[in-house]
Amino acid sequence: MQHEKMNDERNLTMNSTKVILKDASYLHSKTSITFILKDVVIEEDNKIYYFDTSATFEDQEVEFEFALFDSDMDNLKHIEYDNPVTEIYFIEPDLHFTIIDFNQELLCIYIDFDSGLRHSNMATESGISLRINVAKSDFTKFINELASLH
Repeated sequence: MQHEKMNDERNLTMNSTKVILKDASYLHSKTSITFILKDVVIEEDNKIYYFDTSATFEDQEVEFEFALFDSDMDNLKHIEYDNPVTEIYFIEPDLHFTIIDFNQELLCIYIDFDSGLRHSNMATESGISLRINVAKSDFTKFINELASLH
């Protein structure tokens, strides 16, 4: 099997309001997550960024609306990695990231979705996880470009 060359254009795409993180083996896995900025609203001195979000894997797609608050964006700008596991949580608990660094070429990123919120508007911390393997530099670019929408 031919080793795929890491390529920023293939693994990370940014248009002014769209940020995509693709698996290092996207051509084979078809695994990615996309955030499209839909609206920015100010409520009670909080700026809230609403995204149309989609996660793809194989030939499946999960779509949902996701909100990031000012404080979430600030936290993304100042993320620090804890070895070997880093967790990124947001005010809205619809999803969070679990980052595992095995000190290898790729990070293992689990994007954890809360099915209770998706189906019953009740946080359960149960649901599916999407695994994406990416170079640390690609994940850092993804986080920085998401935070740059702030």
